Amino acid sequence: MSFQSLLFLPATCHTVKTFAAMAYNPAGAERSYAEYPDSRYAVQFLELGTDLIVGRRFWTLIGEQQAYDELLQIAEEVGAETAPLLNG
Repeated sequence: MSFQSLLFLPATCHTVKTFAAMAYNPAGAERSYAEYPDSRYAVQFLELGTDLIVGRRFWTLIGEQQAYDELLQIAEEVGAETAPLLNG
């Protein structure tokens, strides 16, 4: 896909949404990203939840409702399998 075709798509499609996203919420899954000390830089320019999508909301947007929970389950399983290798 060429750069020109990437520009053409948003110009012709009226359902394109543009936002910044973070797959991981450093403030924690149960807390708002705005509570994270370093978030002040991002929220100074982006409206959280509209311009900036973080954590569960991001995964639900690009996947399905259960995408975030499935991702966490996979991470736990991989962590359990690789922990013995890392611990020696």
